Amino acid sequence: MDILVAVGLVVVGLIIGFFVARFIYTQQTESLAAKEAEKNVKAVLTQQAEHHVFQARQTLQGLKHQIDVLEEQISDYEVQTKPSEELDTMPKMTFFGEQATALLRNTHKQRTPKKSTSEEQPRDFANSASGLFIDDNQQPNDHKS
Repeated sequence: MDILVAVGLVVVGLIIGFFVARFIYTQQTESLAAKEAEKNVKAVLTQQAEHHVFQARQTLQGLKHQIDVLEEQISDYEVQTKPSEELDTMPKMTFFGEQATALLRNTHKQRTPKKSTSEEQPRDFANSASGLFIDDNQQPNDHKS
């Protein structure tokens, strides 16, 4: 009977030991998996940060290039619009537009449209009535019905 109790205690100890070992192993596995996931997340975040910095540098270079082009355009504009002394000394020629405007004003006064009187028919009608516009009193005698 003592042997039976000893064997029973060993079996119970093995069962308890199995479950304790299994519990410890799962905890270690979970902690290793958590550490691995944390490493993966850090690697992804680092890669995204590097990509973001690269894009920001490209954008900055593009802006610098646009600023340089704009500065060149402004300096060219300033050079072109600067009044030079040579241009001030030359006699200025008047543009023909002043004379053309005066001529157009004078010809416009001469061309006054005729005012239509009530006796005249509009231009789109014939001199005599025709078709649906014939008045019954004015119909010729050969069209009697």
